[in-house]
Amino acid sequence: MSAVGSGRFLVAAATITGFALISSGCAIDLSHLRPGGDDAPEEEETTDAAPIAEAAIEDLASWPAAEFEGRMADSDGENPFDIAMSVTDTGATRGSVDVDGVSATVLELNDATFVSADDDYWLGQTSFFNVDSDTYADNWVRVPSDQFVVDFADVLTPEDLAAFLTEQAPAPGAEGAVEDDVDGVAALRIPLAGGEMWVTQDDPHQVLRIQIAELTGGAGGEDEDAEDEEGAEDEEGAEEEAAEDNTPGARTDVSLRPLETEEIESLYDTALEEADDLTSARDARMEVALDEELGFECQTGGACTVDQTVQDTSGRESDGAIRVRMDATVTNEDLGEETCSATESLDPDDSVGLSCDVDFALEPSTSPETYEVSAEAKISTRSLSGGQVEDLIENLEEQRDATLERAGGAEDENADQDAESEDPDAQEETEGE
Repeated sequence: MSAVGSGRFLVAAATITGFALISSGCAIDLSHLRPGGDDAPEEEETTDAAPIAEAAIEDLASWPAAEFEGRMADSDGENPFDIAMSVTDTGATRGSVDVDGVSATVLELNDATFVSADDDYWLGQTSFFNVDSDTYADNWVRVPSDQFVVDFADVLTPEDLAAFLTEQAPAPGAEGAVEDDVDGVAALRIPLAGGEMWVTQDDPHQVLRIQIAELTGGAGGEDEDAEDEEGAEDEEGAEEEAAEDNTPGARTDVSLRPLETEEIESLYDTALEEADDLTSARDARMEVALDEELGFECQTGGACTVDQTVQDTSGRESDGAIRVRMDATVTNEDLGEETCSATESLDPDDSVGLSCDVDFALEPSTSPETYEVSAEAKISTRSLSGGQVEDLIENLEEQRDATLERAGGAEDENADQDAESEDPDAQEETEGE
């Protein structure tokens, strides 16, 4: 989209074009999906689920990274989509979503969610109509953190998911674990307060699959003891926290497994490579529109100024300001073409002016001439500056080192456990101590 002006040095005019977006979808019911099919044994032998669930959840919390495959949807089952996502203990997330057969790559770093997809995906997203929507297919695009119902890095890090499942887990002796099967692996199906989870029958128990009616974030990551020491929050803060707790979650049916060290290295390598491209990433967290016609003024001697005001017309909450850029071109048939650009920060529900200058540097003359000059300005959004991308990459490298260090420690611990289980004498000596 562009704003265009033309005339004899002082002209203002504007043209605006747009297109409509449509989407289609259907409702799904995930509440009755169950690995292994719908056929259940007529008689189910059960065991106490609480200690098994506790052991499996504790194991999950220790994972340095996890891979998830399955399906998610709104809490009422609307707008379903498939996911294949890897999430590290630091929240670094990469994978894909599939909406109605159209795939998109998702990258979440430092609490910022980016999507890379072709036009087929963006044309199906009715909430993304912007001044630069036509460039989305050629760039990474930052989207709201709840674009996929929930923030993956907020609910699917192993520690956060373990904290959520701990709140959902059965009380001792309350309900039983039932023998089942998950993709050929002998499993125990354990009822949760809002769903079910499947864990391996063999010890050590490992979570294989979860089916949650409403998966929400924020359960983990808070130190309750620290909160008690700080005292009760003020009334306004308590209301905000309550509002966050009531945020709708995602209906979820996914299988999961821990990532191996080599897979974690590959995940971070790919994320770091893609992070280099984020300097050109667009930002769809607001709907940016032209607030006024293009301003264009020239002075004797050929100095010209191009002005444009833009505003946020989305009418929705945003998790921060976005960067708005204007690229202007001033042209005359005889003098040629001059370009300039300007970038400003646009706050939610606000407007901002963009202005840049060019100079044809005409020499003084005893016989002045008048030139007809036209101006065109293209408005686009940007998510991160070059400096911010550099900081993000540096932080991601530190996260990689921390995750790999944890992965190495976990592998050493698992190797020790395997050695003990294979050596009865060593196990007896350990018990004797």
